[in-house]
Amino acid sequence: MTAPRGEPVHGSEQAATDQDQVAELEHALRIAKARFEGVVEIAADAIISVDEHQLIRLFNQGAQRVFGYAADEVLGKPLDVLLPERFRAIHRQHVSEFGRSAERARRMGYRRDISGLRKGGEEFPAEASISRYREGANLVFNVVLRDITERRRAEERQRFLAQAGALLPSSLDHEVTLARAARLAVPALAEGCCVDLVTDQTLREVAVAHNDPELESRLRRRRLESPVDLRGTHPIARAVRTREPVVLRQPDSNAQERDVAPELEAIGAQFALFVPLVARQAVLGVVSLYSSRRPFDGEDLVFAQDFAQRTALAIDNARLYEAAQLAIRSREDVVALVSHDLRNPVSAISMMAGHLLEPDGATVEERLRESVEVIQQAARQADALIQDLLDVSRIEGGRLRLDAVSDDLRATVDEVMETMTPLARDGGLSLEAHVAEVLPPVLFDHRRVLQALSNLVGNAIKFTPSGGTVSLWVEAEEDEVVIAVRDTGIGIPAEYLPHLFDRYWQGERQARGGAGLGLAIAKGIIEAHGGRIWVESTRGSGSTFRFALPAVPWHPDPGL
Repeated sequence: MTAPRGEPVHGSEQAATDQDQVAELEHALRIAKARFEGVVEIAADAIISVDEHQLIRLFNQGAQRVFGYAADEVLGKPLDVLLPERFRAIHRQHVSEFGRSAERARRMGYRRDISGLRKGGEEFPAEASISRYREGANLVFNVVLRDITERRRAEERQRFLAQAGALLPSSLDHEVTLARAARLAVPALAEGCCVDLVTDQTLREVAVAHNDPELESRLRRRRLESPVDLRGTHPIARAVRTREPVVLRQPDSNAQERDVAPELEAIGAQFALFVPLVARQAVLGVVSLYSSRRPFDGEDLVFAQDFAQRTALAIDNARLYEAAQLAIRSREDVVALVSHDLRNPVSAISMMAGHLLEPDGATVEERLRESVEVIQQAARQADALIQDLLDVSRIEGGRLRLDAVSDDLRATVDEVMETMTPLARDGGLSLEAHVAEVLPPVLFDHRRVLQALSNLVGNAIKFTPSGGTVSLWVEAEEDEVVIAVRDTGIGIPAEYLPHLFDRYWQGERQARGGAGLGLAIAKGIIEAHGGRIWVESTRGSGSTFRFALPAVPWHPDPGL
């Protein structure tokens, strides 16, 4: 109650007024304190207050969750209890220096991350902000600390996966890849790791790694002495059959645990995780991870699956490369065998046939002459096959040699017409050539382009019924010279068109004989010249094979 203005206030009334004001201030202070405590208690971060002697005065629920202590266990104790011993002295120094500085607060990110110490002795990474204020004559420090264990783990795992993604595919030897995978997994994923491959329905241990070299030797020996039966109950067998990971979080007495117990005991592990290696819908093997410190959780499982996926892709790529190399070697062996073993008898046949046909003054009976001519024809066919095989080998190996000169294609077309006309005539066909009056020069190997064009014309003649026509068209189009071989034959089914230029592919032509190399060789020759080749065909309406060669920059003589 306040006296009216201008009237004197008696002592008792003034005292009552002062008491009222104090009561209002105390009430406001209680409300502010309650609000402050409410905010502090619901904060997810740890909020800790210490005095100038660095004794803990406030320890909120967030701090209790982060550090594992109840508030009454740490209130009044030094802040050191929350820090690893090696950091305590330097931390006390930093706080003292901050108390003497002109700064009132430092936010998170001001300095590098710090380390906290949980009640159980586990260290963890954290970031913190600090402020100070005076409470009468006392200096008080407030610390807001955030546990960044999960963020740090996520960052480290992303770096690890990036490293694995770069390192695993760097070798095309799958066993080297597996050894690297096992080494990468330790200690990033677990203390121990085995990588096994599935080969012919059996499991073959390939790589083992462990933090402790002695335990690594024990684990390898144990796996060799007791191989996993893929038909049994071992977790690895289950992972292979189901294509799903198997997690052993707590030891128990079921069949899986009994199967894996010996290897866990060999390395002192309690927990295990088995992740299948899957690529192109096939199970290539299993990554086995072992831990003695803590069980594998959901995040560990996702992390291990990401790693297993990268490992499986690297293994699959390495295997594909090895298979391709084996196929190349096999092909080269076949070519070498055919070239060596077939050329000698073919040469002998050809030489003997030539000797029999040499005039010696005597009359050669017709029957003998026909037989010798057949021998010569067979020799030429066998030699042509050998040359085709060698050409395919050179083309696929990038060793096709070209003796290119700049010229137009008229002479090549004329030679094809000269050699193919008798063949067309024998089949009752008409062979025509239509060559543009002006053609730019092309840089090409006459013998090789003649070979490619003869293959195309020969195929057209072979698949065109009697009474039909095969025609050559040679024209200049922009910066290319385009040669087309058209026929009025049976055409090619649409589903065959994508395979026509594959080696050894024959489709419906199989009954016609041949090794199926002609179009593959033609494609290789044209592409070796920097050109392109393609086909257009409609079933029942004939086919047109075209190839284009780049023209040499050329300016015709104005006087022509």
